[in-house]
Amino acid sequence: MSITVTELAEEYCFHNIFNNKTAKDYLSAAAVFEKETKIKSINDTDRNSLTNWKRETLKRKSRHTFNSYLRQLRTLFKYAVEEEYIEKNPFDKVKMAPAGRRLPKTVAPSLISNAVKYLDTNTIQPGWFWQIVIRFFATTGVRRRQLIELQWKDIFNDTNEVLLAMRGSKTYREWLIPINNQVKDDLKYLFDRSSSLATQYSNSQVFNVCLHYHKYRGKNMTDEQLGGFFRRLSERLGEKISPHRIRHTLGTELGKMDGINIFVLQDLLGHTDIRTTRLYVNTDTSDMRNLLKKVDLLK
Repeated sequence: MSITVTELAEEYCFHNIFNNKTAKDYLSAAAVFEKETKIKSINDTDRNSLTNWKRETLKRKSRHTFNSYLRQLRTLFKYAVEEEYIEKNPFDKVKMAPAGRRLPKTVAPSLISNAVKYLDTNTIQPGWFWQIVIRFFATTGVRRRQLIELQWKDIFNDTNEVLLAMRGSKTYREWLIPINNQVKDDLKYLFDRSSSLATQYSNSQVFNVCLHYHKYRGKNMTDEQLGGFFRRLSERLGEKISPHRIRHTLGTELGKMDGINIFVLQDLLGHTDIRTTRLYVNTDTSDMRNLLKKVDLLK
């Protein structure tokens, strides 16, 4: 059967992917592959064309980006084999590009507090709403999708906890995290203002900017609207700030604490692999220096 790579991606996502962002990633990988190789039909892929694609991609893209494309395309063509569109998966013989693990990108904690203060000016509206969003990110370390998917039924005021449900989880798990009094007060204030504008149901979105400012259209706040806010905020502050960098900053600051329990940190951040959490727990260079002072091989 002759179909294009994009058509294959669309079919695969229709039957197997139920998250819009993940679907966009697969469709994007297919579109980029078609554009850069000029290959349309899935039957036209061979080892030479894929080797050339890898060489050219690595000239322009990072190794991490290439590996992401490769994983997605490998999955798509595995589906094509299962559906008997092709006999073999040509991407099985394409090796991942060696890529080390970088330290997480962070921001200075002062930038986060300055961002909250800046929103007092209401230059970006609604300022009060975005302040609550930033404080929630900064005190919980949730991912942006988890904030988008958070519903009022996930808030447990009696125990000061929030359920990070499976629908918003990158790793398809769910777990509870604690919230402090500031966040609890923020959520109560947000609920009161939201319920005065629309009927609140337990499965209503918690952070819905569409209720609070007329320039935001739609029933619920989208990932694009959240991303747009952080882009504008970064421009005003002159430095990039994002939910991802706030999450990394919280993890890094917690990882610096004396006696940190790395398994508690792993559970808070929702990592399935302890090696990911380990990136946040860095040995201080002064500790290394003190250790080296204990041995002198030149005596």
